[in-house]
Amino acid sequence: MNVVFKPTATGAASGTLSFADNATGSPQTVALSGNGAAQPVGAPSKPVLDPASDSGVKGDNITNINTPTFTGTAPAGTTVGILSDGVSVGSAATSSTGTYSVTTSLLADGSHAITAQAADAVGTLSPASAGLSVTIDTVAPVVTAPVSNLNAGSALKLNAANFANSTIPVTVTWSATDASGSIASYQLQQKKDTLNNLVTTTGTFTDVSPAPTGTSVTLDLQMGQVLALRPIVLNSYTFQVRACDVAGNCSAFAGAPKFQMLPVDDSLTSPLLNGAGSVGYSGSWSTGAVSGAYNGSVHFTTATGATAKLNNITFNVTADVAWVSTRGPDRGIATVTVDGVTQTVDLYAPTAQPAQVVFATHGLRGGAQHQVQVTSTGTRNTASIGTRVDLDSFVAIR
Repeated sequence: MNVVFKPTATGAASGTLSFADNATGSPQTVALSGNGAAQPVGAPSKPVLDPASDSGVKGDNITNINTPTFTGTAPAGTTVGILSDGVSVGSAATSSTGTYSVTTSLLADGSHAITAQAADAVGTLSPASAGLSVTIDTVAPVVTAPVSNLNAGSALKLNAANFANSTIPVTVTWSATDASGSIASYQLQQKKDTLNNLVTTTGTFTDVSPAPTGTSVTLDLQMGQVLALRPIVLNSYTFQVRACDVAGNCSAFAGAPKFQMLPVDDSLTSPLLNGAGSVGYSGSWSTGAVSGAYNGSVHFTTATGATAKLNNITFNVTADVAWVSTRGPDRGIATVTVDGVTQTVDLYAPTAQPAQVVFATHGLRGGAQHQVQVTSTGTRNTASIGTRVDLDSFVAIR
């Protein structure tokens, strides 16, 4: 009889073997001895970032949880250690079915190579698992306060049922940076306060919907009204924005100063309120109805050198002014001079287009009065059949 003694534990081992038969001296005992060899331990599966530890965008392995939990499978009865960049950061025993869940110690911000390694009861280590790249990001983005601007090339939208709710497009722009990742989303909020017949209604911040996907959005804002024989309605707007990165970190809201929207109709040759604007005319101007114009009529001229000047506005914040006019097949060329700087505006269009924003400034200094003047040049585009220039209104952000 040949007997092979194979200890299952590493190192020297001994034992006995007893057997009985019909021979004299039965039963007999034989001493056994030998050296055991370690039994190999299978490598765990590649660690997976537990969904509860995957903040922000799911499945991207970027998280702001710096003690994350990793899961996977390993041989039952082993203990699984999680290593970050080769350094042990936590361990736990496998379940009876061979699954593991390990929550790590504190991981520093940055990218980490996460691997798993199993050990049996006598400390035999498995090979390391395949690695998982995980980024820890606990730093919120930095966002700038939004800036609001009027834009040439847009048009007013008139509300016949409630004229004060007529709108003008306003572009709200901001910027954001994130040192460790990328921006996932923005939350832009708007608050509107309304002065109606000297009674102020204070609004609350509400989300602009749909949520912006970039750093700029154009909104139609109600202008209010400052007109003779109508209730004076002035709307003030405040915007604030925050940014959230792919790890789920969100900045604080960055708020812009409140600004007031001020429409100045062509008919206001003297201010109805202190600082609420008026228009001063020089040269030959006439008035007439234009379908679709702001308040239904305009001042117009064909006289060379005739001017219309915006008066009586104090700009409290960094501001804009827009000139609203009519484009059409018989419209001419004008200039707009703002604080001594002149720009040419061609009012020709193949079809009549009332209530158009034909010129807008960007970023006029607050805490000042600015000189804004429209001048008829008496000239025209070669495609035009006339030189007429309309002053429909000015609109100011102040």
